[in-house]
Amino acid sequence: MFMDIKAPLKAGESVSVKLKFQKAGDVEIKVPVRDISGGGHMKH
Repeated sequence: MFMDIKAPLKAGESVSVKLKFQKAGDVEIKVPVRDISGGGHMKH
């Protein structure tokens, strides 16, 4: 879940995300923002 987003996310950009793990501590990664308007349906 993303919280306290200051501006809309735009397709093509990257977002820095900090993951907090109990044993590994904080890990920061970059996540690409993709357009959700076309295709790409999740398979359940």
